[in-house]
Amino acid sequence: MAFPYLRNNYCYTHSAVMSSVTNLLCNACEKEKLDRLRCSICSTNCATDCKHYCKICDKLKSIDKEKSMEMENKVNFLQMKWQPEAIKDYADDLILLQAADGECVPVNSFILISRSRVFEVMLKANMIERQTKTIKLEDVNAPVLHSFIRFLYSAHVSDQDLQQYSPALLLAANKYEVDLLNRTCESFMMKNISKDCVFSYLEVAFLCDSILLKNTAFDLISEDYIQYQLGEGLLNLANKYPRLIVEFCTHLIQASSRSANAT
Repeated sequence: MAFPYLRNNYCYTHSAVMSSVTNLLCNACEKEKLDRLRCSICSTNCATDCKHYCKICDKLKSIDKEKSMEMENKVNFLQMKWQPEAIKDYADDLILLQAADGECVPVNSFILISRSRVFEVMLKANMIERQTKTIKLEDVNAPVLHSFIRFLYSAHVSDQDLQQYSPALLLAANKYEVDLLNRTCESFMMKNISKDCVFSYLEVAFLCDSILLKNTAFDLISEDYIQYQLGEGLLNLANKYPRLIVEFCTHLIQASSRSANAT
């Protein structure tokens, strides 16, 4: 089976950087089809070699702040720990990531080390994972694993994957300390939380200690607490995570107090 994100070891990231910065370039760059723009993974001189680039171009001023910050975070993620001398020991070193169902996917060890603090410790400390060249992700199924790996290489997760796997990806990102993926999933879930998924999202938020997502879920439940209080979802969470219910009650009291003070 071919794994396109392994193409030329690091250069798959090139296309990801290109797609991330295209909208931030001036017209001259676009007309030249970005021929002079080099990805930071492929060249130590990075994208600033483009004569039109102008520090992400003056056009940055007119671009939505959230989008520009997202692009900057992606570039920073892809540049993490990038030093030419740092990868010489890892250029052809592949580690197998094994999903819960046993499927294994090869990943360059430098990608793992540079993207995840947990993988860095495993592979630099000569732990069993380093010796066997296999890391078992026992709580991650194969489709989620593929999406997770694509993010490690490209700093991108598709909308379709977020729709299907955002809770599982958030759990994986939290466990393996991939901060950008953590924030990406958290942001998506906060924007798309609804009554149909509020309890599953709340459980994930609790397990990942995601305060923002947890408070978003609390707010949604608080809006119609009478409907929820005897529902199966809240009762199940109360049985599994008593502390979570204490936190919710505290949130409810504080919200009521703020509402009373406002009036």
